[in-house]
Amino acid sequence: MSAIDDSGAVPRVDGALIGSTSRLAAVNRNASGARTRTSIDLADGTHLVLDPQTTVAFDAKEPRRVRLEGGRIVADFAHVEGRPAQVATPQGTIDVVGTRFSVTAADDLTAVQVVRGKVVLTASGGAHDEVHAGEEGLVASGKLSVSAAPSLVKDVAWSE
Repeated sequence: MSAIDDSGAVPRVDGALIGSTSRLAAVNRNASGARTRTSIDLADGTHLVLDPQTTVAFDAKEPRRVRLEGGRIVADFAHVEGRPAQVATPQGTIDVVGTRFSVTAADDLTAVQVVRGKVVLTASGGAHDEVHAGEEGLVASGKLSVSAAPSLVKDVAWSE
């Protein structure tokens, strides 16, 4: 486990000292092999689990703003009044109020599956829609869609 304090400093990920950098890409690739997952806890109670081969970066001023450059995470963002959370991907952004969801990102695809609560998924072209618990939102080649996600519980079980 690791902790990120409210100042934006990222001291540790799975016990490895990072220093003051807000970018985790190199540390994550070194800390987790092809079959290793990484857990990250923010001081506000937010919990992220990174699947193997996942690259994320945190905003230096607001660690609740995460850039998922590639791979998959399961995020359980705590609700913090006045501090919205956001996950950005190459295809769009996910605005979070306080919820649990899974995000998969690739250059041409973003998929978000909501376990609890809701998020707003916005495609890079500006189209947006709410994705509620039990639904999956997709942005593929700039086009956004939302549908039921019947296998959602099974799809996020790996993060437990």
